[in-house]
Amino acid sequence: MFDHQAQGLKIEFSSLNFRDQSKIRYKFWLEGKQELHYPLQMTPSVIFPELAAGEYQFKVQAISQTTDLASPVATIIIRIQPAPWLSEPFRLHLWRHSLSFSISFGIIIGAPTNDC
Repeated sequence: MFDHQAQGLKIEFSSLNFRDQSKIRYKFWLEGKQELHYPLQMTPSVIFPELAAGEYQFKVQAISQTTDLASPVATIIIRIQPAPWLSEPFRLHLWRHSLSFSISFGIIIGAPTNDC
């Protein structure tokens, strides 16, 4: 889990095929609030400079360049917390105080005066 101030995220991965590492391609993608799909790559890492608050699934699959055999898809869950002032508890708290202020202000304005 990362907070809203995270300065980017780098994910590195590898295949268990140690003999032909230079011939492994990687297919990876991100699912969630933002959907990102990448072409096959030889580089075993990806950088997400900024992700919006929410839950994501990063998925990666190793593919042999010589045999085209693919590994099972590996998945990790990524959670980015919203900024505190954008969170549901904060908005609810703000709404309650706004309502209390409005009611109090209405009572004060609507109170009878002693103009005799």
